[in-house]
Amino acid sequence: MNSMKGKEWNFTGEGIILVSDNDKIVVFEKDKDFGDEYIYLEFDNKYYDEFDIDKAIPYDYWFEFTMPNQSAEILANYTF
Repeated sequence: MNSMKGKEWNFTGEGIILVSDNDKIVVFEKDKDFGDEYIYLEFDNKYYDEFDIDKAIPYDYWFEFTMPNQSAEILANYTF
């Protein structure tokens, strides 16, 4: 049951669920909307040496989309 709207929940199995600040729900289903890999944390190339990495890192935990302020330094982005 989708408790936010009181409607039947028609999804099963693996996936990613996004919920906005205004309670809009978007569901990405595995094998339909993405493959075996989930989300990657992809660093800007100039940080590879600093963090001792050489590629994007799989990420399978909670994350939040944000809009950085103009003076923020962005080290990495989430990618599918």
